[in-house]
Amino acid sequence: MAYADLPAAGVLPDPVYSPPPASAIEHIAGHLAEHDISMRLDRDVSFLGNPQPEAPISYAAGAGGRAQRYHCSRCPGFVFLIDPVALQSPEEREAARVREEVQAALAELGPGAPVVRRGPAARDPKAAQREERCQQWMLARYRELGNREEVWDELEALPQDDSELWGELAEGFHGLALDTIRRYWKRIPQPDRDAAKADYRAIPARERNAAAAARRKQKLTG
Repeated sequence: MAYADLPAAGVLPDPVYSPPPASAIEHIAGHLAEHDISMRLDRDVSFLGNPQPEAPISYAAGAGGRAQRYHCSRCPGFVFLIDPVALQSPEEREAARVREEVQAALAELGPGAPVVRRGPAARDPKAAQREERCQQWMLARYRELGNREEVWDELEALPQDDSELWGELAEGFHGLALDTIRRYWKRIPQPDRDAAKADYRAIPARERNAAAAARRKQKLTG
C-alpha cells in the first residue's frame, strides 16, 4: 500500500459491517413470527453495525468454531443456534440429516402426523409418551389461546390447577420445569404449530377478545 493511501495519523477508516446472511434472517423471521412480529431487520435485530437496544433479537455471527446464534428478549434464558450442525461430529450430522428427512416426510402428511421426538425422550418410552401427550395438549390449547407463553404457563401450573388432568398427561410425574416445557414445544413440528395458530386465527375476533378478557378476570379473582 502506498503511503498516500494510508489514513491520516490518529484516524481510522470507517468499519464496514454486513447484516446477517439470508439463512439467519429467514431463521430469525420464522422465530419472530411465532411472537406475531413481522420482522423488519433494522428495527427488530440488533447486530454489529446496527445496535438496537430495544430490538427483540440480538444476533451474533459465527466465529472461531462457534455457530451463528441469537437471543430473543421474549424467550429469556434461551440461546438459539442457527447452524449447529457445523459443530457436530459426522455421526451427529448423519443423525440430524435422518431427523430432517423424517420431519419433511411427516410435514407432507399434514398436521395429523405423529410428533417427532428428539434426544433422551426417544430412548425412554414413558418419557416419550409423557412428552407426546403434553405436546398434543399444548397444541390443543394453542388453538384456543393463540399465545404459546400462556400455554406454557398453563402446563407448568397444571399439577396444582387440575391434578386429575395432569395425572392423565404425566401418569404420576411430579411436574415439568418451564425449560422442559419449552423443549417439548420446540420439538413439535413447525407445520403442526402453524396449523394450530391458523385454527386460532380462524376464531372470530369478538370471541377471541371475550375469551381473553375472561381469562384475565379469572387471574385477577383467583
